Amino acid sequence: VLAAVAVAGATGRIGVDTVALALSFAVGTAIPLLAFALAGRGITERIRAFRTRQRAIRITAGVVMLGLSVALVLDAPAALQRRLPDYTASLQARTDELLHGDSSSGTCRPGAATLGDCGPLPAIDGTVAWLNTPGNQPLTQKDRSGKVTLVDFFAYSCINCQRSIPGVEKLHQTYAEYGLQVIGVHSPEYAFEKEVDNVRGGVERLGITYPVAVDSNLTTWSNFNNHYWPAHYLADAQGNVRQTHVGEGGEATTEKHIRELLKQSNPNVSLPAPVFSEVDDDAGTDSPRTPETYLGSSRASGFAQGALQKGRHSFSFPSDLKADTFALDGTWKVDSQSIAPADGPGRLRLSYRGKQVNLVVSGEGDLTWRVNGRTHTAHVSGVPNGMELVRTDEVGSGVLELQASPGLELYSFTFG
Repeated sequence: VLAAVAVAGATGRIGVDTVALALSFAVGTAIPLLAFALAGRGITERIRAFRTRQRAIRITAGVVMLGLSVALVLDAPAALQRRLPDYTASLQARTDELLHGDSSSGTCRPGAATLGDCGPLPAIDGTVAWLNTPGNQPLTQKDRSGKVTLVDFFAYSCINCQRSIPGVEKLHQTYAEYGLQVIGVHSPEYAFEKEVDNVRGGVERLGITYPVAVDSNLTTWSNFNNHYWPAHYLADAQGNVRQTHVGEGGEATTEKHIRELLKQSNPNVSLPAPVFSEVDDDAGTDSPRTPETYLGSSRASGFAQGALQKGRHSFSFPSDLKADTFALDGTWKVDSQSIAPADGPGRLRLSYRGKQVNLVVSGEGDLTWRVNGRTHTAHVSGVPNGMELVRTDEVGSGVLELQASPGLELYSFTFG
């Protein structure tokens, strides 16, 4: 919420919605702080142990604060956050539809499985500095002419960006010599991220070697009408946007599109083996796991039966299922952010990698799933929430088949 307010203020787009966001942030911060203050004072006044051990409590609190300071200097909190899953992705997707609508369609939806024609690549201008270029000079149109271009929006303190950047760097390292131009656009969330020296330090810590445009005034952000950290835009050699992606994951799909565009640009090019597409290829990750898989039409990813469109559709399972994909069977109602069985129970089959599989589901009904030869059943009731379906001690792969009764809505799968 604070980031949304900051961006709106920096770009001059202040209206009723921005004021409402600012007020919600103020209220959301003030109420819990007031509660903590009043509760803390009440406890210390009423509990004798606090009165008789005030010195020990203060020393302990001081030690904890010093420990936290050391952890911050060593970047330990960020390292811990990078290891946690992106558990707010489904909530963000639903909020985004509320704020921005479901204007994208077909192959121009973020994360689309096939290339689209999404208009010319907007201008990268208004930058205050460039990093990782010869003499730190801006990339010219001549430098980019005839190249497939991947523009990646990020902020160096953004945890989601920190998780996704190793994949972008891997794509740069693999395909730069074959005609791929990766450009990072650093658009700040917070005031300290506007300082070029801070950005330079962040870029070095993250191991970024591709060119970075420092977009401290959010000019390029506005040109792209972007709303996300991270987000990328993939353009062909003629400068037309062919695919977009928001959030973490999706490296295998992006790589597939990059390879296709490079071959379109130069049919005689001999590309190296894919680094993200193979099941057992773990390049750029600590362990193999399926990317977060969205089930609604607006951000559907990994759907094995073509484009997932809004509306009521009947499906049949395919004869086989590739890794990191899912398929449907029966009649399903497809919404922008979720899917729901219609005309009786619906079945879903998922090919996954990882130690853990979680499903975000809501509504009222029964969910039955079978994995590793065992069948499980659970009753679901309530608002969207995460539900663990698989947990193993070792990283592995498998096929999960589930049946959802009418009354349930399925949003996304996450993997650990």
